[in-house]
Amino acid sequence: RRFQTWLHHIPVMAFSGKIIPYEEAFSTSQQKQNSRMTEGEKERILKRAADISNRFKEMRGE
Repeated sequence: RRFQTWLHHIPVMAFSGKIIPYEEAFSTSQQKQNSRMTEGEKERILKRAADISNRFKEMRGE
């Protein structure tokens, strides 16, 4: 039990890489949802990544 309360007081890593207190980790989950990419953005990024990798393949002559 004491270990659990101790766990709740150590900083947690957020997805952004910033260390924030445990209690704040839950209040920021709403902000994280707002900053998620839309489907269109995801597809655009994936398409760009595919274009770049194809370009490298062509340069290597594959």
